[in-house]
Order: sequence, then C-alpha cells, then structure tokens
Amino acid sequence: MTAPMAEQVVQPSAVEPSTVVRVLIVDDTPTLRMLTRLALSGTGFEVIGEAGDGQEGVEQAILLQPDLVLLDLAMPVMDGLEALPLLRQVLPNGRVVIVSGFDRRAMEDQVIAAGAHAYLQKGLTPQAIVAELRRLFPFAQADQTASALPELVPAPREPDRASQLEDELQELLYVVSHDVAEPVHVIKGFAQRLARRAHSDEEAEFCEYILNAADRMQELLDDLLHYARAGQAELPRELLDLRRLVDGVLAGLGSTLVESGARVTTGDLPRDVVGSRFVLTQVLHNVVANAVKFTRPGVPAQVRIDAEAMADGALRIRVRDNGIGIPERQQERIFAPFKRLHSRDRYPGSGIGLAICRRLLGRMGGRIWVESSDEGSTFFIEVPE
Repeated sequence: MTAPMAEQVVQPSAVEPSTVVRVLIVDDTPTLRMLTRLALSGTGFEVIGEAGDGQEGVEQAILLQPDLVLLDLAMPVMDGLEALPLLRQVLPNGRVVIVSGFDRRAMEDQVIAAGAHAYLQKGLTPQAIVAELRRLFPFAQADQTASALPELVPAPREPDRASQLEDELQELLYVVSHDVAEPVHVIKGFAQRLARRAHSDEEAEFCEYILNAADRMQELLDDLLHYARAGQAELPRELLDLRRLVDGVLAGLGSTLVESGARVTTGDLPRDVVGSRFVLTQVLHNVVANAVKFTRPGVPAQVRIDAEAMADGALRIRVRDNGIGIPERQQERIFAPFKRLHSRDRYPGSGIGLAICRRLLGRMGGRIWVESSDEGSTFFIEVPE
C-alpha cells in the first residue's frame, strides 16, 4: 500500500448546498467510465475527472478536490480497498461511494466499515444510480435544459425500417457492452484475488489463463461499443493540413514504430483539404498500425503515405506497405466486424478496426478498399470534396 499522504493534503472547504456535485470517477475500464459519465449528464452531478486505478484516483482527488468519488474495487496498481482510506484522508469533507461488480452482500459491510458512504452494485440502471446518489446529495439539481438521463441513441424523426433496425442495433450494442462487462469485471476481480493467494505455480498459471480470457472479452466489448459509436458520432468537416494530421498520427504511434523497427515515409500530402479530423485520424492510425503489425518474420515494416486530389474533387490517400499481403478472395472480408484472417496468437487484436474505419468513412460519403499482392498491400482512403 502507498505510504500515507498527509503532508500532501489540500484542506477543502465543507460541501455546501449547491446545484452541482463535482464527481471523480475511479475505474479501470474506460467503457464503464464513459457510460457513468453519460448516466450523470444533466442530472446535477458533473464529472470533473477520471482515473484508471486507485493511486491515480488519490492523486486526482488531491488536485481536483471533488465532492464525490465513485470508486471501483478491483483495479491494478492500487485497488479500491487500498485507495479508500487515502481518499477519506485527502477529502475529509468529500464522500466516497463504492461502485463495484462484487456481490453487494459480500462486500458492503466491509467497505462501509472502511469509510465508504454507500455501496452501489454495477449493472444498476442510470436512473437507479442517480436515485441512490441523490440520497447523499439531495440538493443536486438536474439541468432543466437537457434530458436528465439522455438516450444513448437518438431517435430519428421519421425513420424507415432500415434506420429503425440500425438504431436498435446500436442500442443493443450499448446494452451488451455495459451489462456483459459486469460479470467480466467480477471474474477479473476474483481471479486477481485468487492469484495473490495461489499456493503453487499451477494455481497461479490457471488464474493467469482466467485473467487473459477476461481481458480478451473486455477488449471485444470495448470494440463493440466503439463500433456502435462510429455510427452516431458527430463528424464536423473543417479545413485540414493533411501533412500535419499525418505527423500527429505517426507521433501517436511513436513507441510502436520504434519497437518494431518500422520505417514510415511520406510523399505528396495536400495542406488544404476539407474533411473530418476525427475520421481521418482514426482511419490513418488504424491502417498504419496494421501495416506495422502484419509483417513477415524478420522483415520490418516499410510504409509509404501519400495523397492526391481526384478529378471530381475527392481526396484519395494511399498507404502502401511491404507486409504479408491479403489474398484477393479475402480483401473484402477484412472490412467486416470481427473477421480475422489469422490466429490471435500470431497477430493479436479483435478484428474490428477496419470495420470501424469503413463505418466512419461511409457516414461522410467516403470509402476504403485495398489492393494487395505477395509484396504487400495498398489501402486507399477516399473522402469526397
């Protein structure tokens, strides 16, 4: 456990009646943090910070001095039970609510005795979460200009059957990503505890198998959510310097490029193009990362990025690599969700990245395709004027 942090304490003023309660979310699952933020939007509880483990949560609490901390139990680095007394120390006038996938009957008495103000079971509806929090903060006022609990998927005005099915699919993906994540979180939590108490190498190895499987399932759930969001995110268009955008993508992949020995060069990249910064960044990041991943043994990736304006005003970007290539019969299949051409052991990943790219580009009238041979592949990314 981290040493006491009394010398770092910033003494806060007492929590006074207010229309807004400032909230810090401490949870190691980004998807669950995002869903919690959505659930609290417009309810009088304002999320001012997030942390992915207990130690980071304590540091954020010292810096931000929130009125309320929503604290997970099973986390890396420092778990919730270790972080709880430190949070109480640095937030003498704040409140800490445990939000955990562990069974409430098994853990509630323990965390309340340790200083938590309440225990919420993960998997509650957004309405139930807010109702429980209002017991602690009855003065929190909902934003009257927004829906207290916004719908995750906006309903179209006059939908046809196809758009209704699309909305239902996205809503289902959100529900699956959230609700199925709860038992996964519980499995990981108990497996971590069992691993600490393992009496033999074999027991420790079994726990590692469980944790690895749970991590893979969490990865799939997160990718499902990203796929759903790709169909509804706002995609504002703006004037972009494509060279600077590509430089930013490569900077984000810096450690991956260095560790793999990959070499990326650029050719002609227009400095004045109109498009979605979000879409082009996501797509180029995915395509270049794949070029670095799918290489022949002992042959570092060689990647070339260039672009040109087409006769109809569209922008066409090319990303060429010297990788393993894609058989012609499989070139369309790689853009379908979760369609993998190779085993996970050889090339890790869920197989949804290119599906997200196609989904994002399709929303702005663009497209992505590939041409490939034994000497490598070229991905074409086309965005309309």
